[in-house]
Amino acid sequence: MAYHKPTDIDGFITQMAKADMRIKALLAEDLVLYLNDSENSIECVDLGLLVDGLIPWMIGSHFKIAQRALEAFTELIVRLGQDFNAYTSTILPHVLDRLGDSRDTVREKAQLLLHKLMECRCVSPQSLLDKLTVCFKHKNAKVREEFLQTIVNALNEYGTQSLSVKTYIQPIVLLLGDPTPTVRDAAIQTLVEIYKHVGDKLRTDLRKKEVPAAKMAMLEQKFDETRSDGLLLPSALNSAVSNDDIDAAVVSRPTRLVKRTPSATPRKPLFETQGSGDLLAAGAVSWEIFESSFENVPQLTIFSQRDMDDHMKITNTIVGDKNMDWEKRVDALKKIRSLLMINAQNSPTFTQQLKDLSIAFLDILKELRSQVIREACITLAYMSKVLKTRMDQFIIYILQELINLIQNSAKVISSSGTVALKYVIKNTHAPKIVPIITQNLMQSKSKDIRSTLSEVMVLLFEEWPTKALEKNCILLRDALRKGIADADSDARKHSRCAFWNFRRHFPEIADSLYGSLDPATQRTLEKERDSIGTNGTNSMSVSLRGSNTSLNSVPSGVISMSGLRSISAVDTAAAQRARARAQYSSMARMKISSGSASLRKYLFVFKISARAKKISAVSATPQQPPTPERRIRSRSGVSQSQPTSRSTSPSNKLRDNFGIPSIYKQTGTIPKKTSGIPRSLANSRETSPTRGTQFGSLRRNVYGTNSPRRLDRPPVNPARPVLAQKILQQSREAENALADALSPEDHEMSAEFGRLGIHRKFSREESVESEASSVSLKGALIRTEEETI
Repeated sequence: MAYHKPTDIDGFITQMAKADMRIKALLAEDLVLYLNDSENSIECVDLGLLVDGLIPWMIGSHFKIAQRALEAFTELIVRLGQDFNAYTSTILPHVLDRLGDSRDTVREKAQLLLHKLMECRCVSPQSLLDKLTVCFKHKNAKVREEFLQTIVNALNEYGTQSLSVKTYIQPIVLLLGDPTPTVRDAAIQTLVEIYKHVGDKLRTDLRKKEVPAAKMAMLEQKFDETRSDGLLLPSALNSAVSNDDIDAAVVSRPTRLVKRTPSATPRKPLFETQGSGDLLAAGAVSWEIFESSFENVPQLTIFSQRDMDDHMKITNTIVGDKNMDWEKRVDALKKIRSLLMINAQNSPTFTQQLKDLSIAFLDILKELRSQVIREACITLAYMSKVLKTRMDQFIIYILQELINLIQNSAKVISSSGTVALKYVIKNTHAPKIVPIITQNLMQSKSKDIRSTLSEVMVLLFEEWPTKALEKNCILLRDALRKGIADADSDARKHSRCAFWNFRRHFPEIADSLYGSLDPATQRTLEKERDSIGTNGTNSMSVSLRGSNTSLNSVPSGVISMSGLRSISAVDTAAAQRARARAQYSSMARMKISSGSASLRKYLFVFKISARAKKISAVSATPQQPPTPERRIRSRSGVSQSQPTSRSTSPSNKLRDNFGIPSIYKQTGTIPKKTSGIPRSLANSRETSPTRGTQFGSLRRNVYGTNSPRRLDRPPVNPARPVLAQKILQQSREAENALADALSPEDHEMSAEFGRLGIHRKFSREESVESEASSVSLKGALIRTEEETI
């Protein structure tokens, strides 16, 4: 009978009853592919019929069809989530039977199904393990062994906070005397893993059990090695801490230190935060654990080149043999590091041996046993650290599998893969690695992979030279564009940080990318740059936003006059007029060239130092009434000239001649403009109505009543609060005193202006010309009316 590929779940259900094994195999494979695609609908008449049809496949004698059935159930768990809980009790007994299958692939798929049941919250980890306790006395030794591995995986993923392993201690102790050697070894390893989580509490519990003396001595030795290697987790350290602070400090410090020179700094605490909170999760691996494990290897005695080649061949064979006992494979991985320590890389046949070893690593990175994966990642990191760029072909071959470890639900596997990947990026600068990273970053559906690879991009730009990145700069740009707009917040954050590091290598490409982003994303990028304090990016705003400087910025070290109050600080009518003037002046200032800035810093300092001693005397001088000619030019609504509002003012010429930097050029960002309320400044032109006649300048007469321009202003209300009048009086006195102190009409300042070749009359003329070209049309009309009057 011809096989027709179904297009929906109902089509699969109708064909599942066929007896032809070839059709079953094709149907099972197509079903897994169908369920794996999230766009395909799983709606059907009765989903229970699909479950009932998959169970005979899973318990059948054809291992490939059984494997596909387990994969199909796993995909259903992912798609349905907690809704699959209704079918858990139906399939669980058959999954346990498959844990004892003679095929490794079938057992791995059964383990993966149990993982997904816990990960998708179909059943809680504690509840699942309680249901599986019948496996302790299962007649199949493989089932007993695999269940112990399930306990270890659950413990590494969820920790002792979600699991209570105390009830499992007695059954595990009984398995220490199991007739099958692999079960006994698995029981010992399970107790060691529990010791990593609970610490010395386990020693106390085991002493209460009837553990044979020989077994107890061996366990004590294993526990001591674990503690000396610094492999205890924070939960074990915290449980061991007593009320005595000294004892706590002693317990929390690992006894075995990394080999280093005597001048090295003391080792940091083992479980200190390493920039990623995930490394502190239960069962996770950190940089310190990697470093301490690099040299924790057996010593080898090599007498000749032939001995070294034989060791490499044997090690390669053991690592690549899936049927080999996992402990032997772990020992073989440690021997690889031992060989590198005695300079096996100098062997003439090492290149070919490394190529053969890459094939074995490709298989071992697909293992589900966490201890093997962890040791493989440690060995891979050490090889990258020692061999550097000689590892390029090796890394390119296995990099995809290493990236796939990041999304593993077991923390010990995912964290090991993450740390190993960072070691590879830091030490092996191979340009062909970049396309693999960018492709996964842009196309992966796992947020864990995208977030980790975005963090790896930061390390990539920090460690790699520009020459190694030039060939793939466009790919890196596209990856950054995708990462900045990623759905995951951590991926976006790392991508923004990577962008500023990318700009150090390719500023033009980064500027083009920046310009293509929307304003909100640009502002977020700027905030990220400010938060990380990236060096070498201060000119970013200049190249991306233009060179317009802030008109109201004052260089550091210059006395700011924004603290002085004007009459608008109290008078509401004056405040409204000030806001109107601010609107017209701000429109004019937007047209001023980027060269506008404040007067030179030393010039202001000279004025302050020259007149500091005269402030008290000047402030005590009686105020002279302004002349009618000066008063008649004062109009409300006319913007007053400021020293930074003209590109041709003396302050601008001083800055251009002597190269005074602006705040904008120093910080690389555009400062916020100050309020539009006018301030009393002593550096405006002489014809300003804000000056008195003493020392050749005019001072504002806020008390005068002879001016026709003051008649429309409402008089000060006698009923105004006394405190407001005092504040107003103090602000006026301070304005007048500082105006006289900073006036450039004295001899010292005249000499200074004369030395610089700038005359006050020339300044007034240029001030009038510049203001005529920069103020609004309303200001020009009012000035014409004043001249007519």
